[in-house]
Formats: sequence, C-alpha cells, structure tokens
Amino acid sequence: MFRLSFVALILLLFVPNAVGQKVDRESETMQALLSEIRELRRDLQAAAVAARRAHIVIYRLHEQEMAVERATKRWENAKSAAAQTQVQRKYNGRRAQEVGREQGSNRE
Repeated sequence: MFRLSFVALILLLFVPNAVGQKVDRESETMQALLSEIRELRRDLQAAAVAARRAHIVIYRLHEQEMAVERATKRWENAKSAAAQTQVQRKYNGRRAQEVGREQGSNRE
C-alpha cells in the first residue's frame, strides 16, 4: 500500500510538470513563429522600399535617356544646318565670282 501511495504521489508531482512543459514548448514554438513572421514582414517591407527606389531610379534613367535623345537630334539638326549653310556659302561665293566675271566682260 505504501508503494502504491508513493507511486501515485510521484505521478501526481511529475504529471503537472510534463503538461506545463508541453505548454511551454508550444508557447516557445509560437513565439518563434511570431518572431519569424515579424522578421519576414520587416524583410518584405524593406524589399518593397527597395523596389520603389529602383522604380524611381529606372524612371529617372528613362527621362535622362529621352533628354539625351532630344539633345542628340537637336545637335544633328544643327550640324546638318551648318553643313547646308557652308554649302550655300560656297555656292554663293562661286556665283558671286561668276557674276563678277560676267560684269567685267560686259564692261569691256
């Protein structure tokens, strides 16, 4: 009888601890999961901020590329106009010489 009482007493002492440990383990697991979820959320927010910044940079690069294209077209147009003006000057110079020669030969 003493042995049965002793075994019952030991079982009663260790059973609540075992149940309590199980709850603690579940609680620890839950805390670990919550911590992981919070960390993932922070990482996701950081990634979203980085994506927004990258989008802004890409937009700015696109705008700069368009500005360079416009400047290149203006430069090419100005270069073409300068070449055309040079050709026109040469033509006008030759034409002036021809007119001068014709006037000189008409005076004689």
